[in-house]
Amino acid sequence: MYIKSIIDQEQNKITSMNKLPSSVSGFIWHLTKSHKRFFLGLLLIGLLWSIQFSGAPYLLKLIIDRIADYQGDKANISEVIKIPIILYILSWVVMALNFRIADYIKLRVFPQIRSDIINNMFSYVSRHSHRYLQNNFAGSISNKIMDMASSTASIFTRLDEIIANTFAFFIALFAMYFVNPVFSLMLLIWCCLFMSITLFFSKKTKFLSEVFSESKSTLSGRIVDAVTNLTNIRLFASNHFENNRLNITVADSVTKDRDVQMYILKMKIFWDVTFIILLGSMLGALVVLYSQNKITVGDFTFIMTLAINVFMHVWFMAGQFVQFAEEIGKCAQALTIISAPHEVVDKPDARPLVVNKGNITFEDVTFHYNHKHGLFRNKHVEIAGGSKVGLVGFSGSGKTTFVNLILRFYDLEAGQILIDNQDIAGVTQDSLHKQISMIPQDTSLFHRTLMENIAYGNTDASHDEIIQASKKSHCDEFINKLP
Repeated sequence: MYIKSIIDQEQNKITSMNKLPSSVSGFIWHLTKSHKRFFLGLLLIGLLWSIQFSGAPYLLKLIIDRIADYQGDKANISEVIKIPIILYILSWVVMALNFRIADYIKLRVFPQIRSDIINNMFSYVSRHSHRYLQNNFAGSISNKIMDMASSTASIFTRLDEIIANTFAFFIALFAMYFVNPVFSLMLLIWCCLFMSITLFFSKKTKFLSEVFSESKSTLSGRIVDAVTNLTNIRLFASNHFENNRLNITVADSVTKDRDVQMYILKMKIFWDVTFIILLGSMLGALVVLYSQNKITVGDFTFIMTLAINVFMHVWFMAGQFVQFAEEIGKCAQALTIISAPHEVVDKPDARPLVVNKGNITFEDVTFHYNHKHGLFRNKHVEIAGGSKVGLVGFSGSGKTTFVNLILRFYDLEAGQILIDNQDIAGVTQDSLHKQISMIPQDTSLFHRTLMENIAYGNTDASHDEIIQASKKSHCDEFINKLP
């Protein structure tokens, strides 16, 4: 019952997924809505961390100033610094607890988000038309689904870290102001310059990331395509040809990867320059103000510690921003599989197909592929239920298409196809497919047990029913000879 409950919950989520927005921001907001309390918890944790970020160096400043100003017996100095030391240690205890709570929240939320994305994107993809699935690599589609699952969780993590570091920066700015407004102003100017550089580079970084992500998906698709057809490759002695073809795709992916990394490297060189300028300016200002007795030794330590911490975290935040842009690029590419509308859909009032006799009628059917010469024009065919009919014709004359149209893998340009006087365009696709058994030209098996493959048409079949089916299809004899 518990497992059934989980499956029902997933099915409900899948139903709502078909209405998902296809933009990255809209998609992320849609996922966040059902976990709002957890994300609010992460924001609160980020705020507490940002307070500790400046609070701990300030407590250290108090300790140093009290030690520097103490004129009494050094044996009793612990009484003077006892309270700030206890508070300093407690601040790190609170911080450690804070981080573990954040880990627990991520443990609760992120696996579920990944599960929702994989289940629901697969549900959407499975409703794409036969044309769409033929025109896109299976490996590429699979790669995009997995990219979306991993990148979305990564985006949430980076958003949380960016927000926490932003809180920390403004609290540090406020703390420096009370030591001396000069340091606060210097830090603000540096941060504006630093972020301007990052924003300048980020737009192209996002574009290059999208290009690289698409090349990775294409590469994954080509690998899966080649592995799936290894038998044909051997039969045609095409190993050299396929290796060369794959090498070209790999080389293209490597080039696009290097383009992204080189652009990021250039940005980081600008970061280095701004930090060296900030560090030199702050040290110079500290020395001048200390020589004028306008700051204490503790202030000196506090400003330098906080400045270096701010730089390291702004550096980290900017790095996260770059990775954030990369992840956004991956998601934008991944969402192309759900931004593409379904070509063949059930009508709002579609009903299940009810088959009594199995009569099939083509009434003035017109159909062709991709605006080329029509395969069928005003085609009229009647097939009586229970009859056996053979389709004979040259390759490309439309035999497979004839069957695919009955299965409604494509919608007609004109006319209608009736089964027992029911237009198949007005019935649900699932009910239509359940009424038709088809053995394709190229048979294939799922990478599952033979038992599961045989039972695929009726997943509720008993063990005895599966054995009987294998006997009726003359499979039982060779199956029993298998290891």
